[in-house]
Amino acid sequence: MRGSSIRARVEATLAIALVSAMPAFAGDAAHPQAIGFSDGGERFAFLEWGQQDGSGFGYASVFIVDLERDAWVVPPVRSLIEDEAVAPMVARQQAWSAAADALGDAGIHQPARLVHSRPFLPAEKGGERVEVAWRPITIPGAMPDTSVLYLETFALPAEGCEGETAMGFALMWKGEEIARDVDLPESRGCPTAYSIERIYASEVWPPAPYAVALIGVFRRGFEGPDLRHIALPIPLKPAGR
Repeated sequence: MRGSSIRARVEATLAIALVSAMPAFAGDAAHPQAIGFSDGGERFAFLEWGQQDGSGFGYASVFIVDLERDAWVVPPVRSLIEDEAVAPMVARQQAWSAAADALGDAGIHQPARLVHSRPFLPAEKGGERVEVAWRPITIPGAMPDTSVLYLETFALPAEGCEGETAMGFALMWKGEEIARDVDLPESRGCPTAYSIERIYASEVWPPAPYAVALIGVFRRGFEGPDLRHIALPIPLKPAGR
């Protein structure tokens, strides 16, 4: 029953997203969609889907993240339709169906509220420190101050990226560093830029301990830059504490 409820809610939301025109993008830009948080706000799930440039194959992936450990709850659930005549939504539906049990086991029952969106803008370049373009932060549970979320990028050697300048990033929140790459996982490929794409907050009460930043990862693709997403926890300090 829980899995069916989650599925109905997300499928309805994604159906609305399908009728919205996506921004022009030369390469393969995955479209992200939050699925939700666990009841206590310590886990978060999202889906991304799209169509590969070059092959035209539809793909989708579901990610369930333990925000306390900053790690996957289970490995990503992926679907790839190796037929360019098949719509990418089929891959999305397959990935969702395959992940339904894992989402239920992870307790993903609470909706996620979008509190910031800045899609498809790979503006963060190496050596620059760029703040997300809104202030003050209005994430539920955060102190009512003017703290901002910063993303800073820097060159970072990566295996398999010889001849290319691969980039890592650091994320700062309330003047403190909350994430920094020390090496690049193979799953990122050879990233060339990053962007703070979206921020989601849980609507549970008392306030959840984390919000989530979806970081856009731009890398060289067949027809232009490809875009994928990773989710990072933003620790929140509930008001009054």
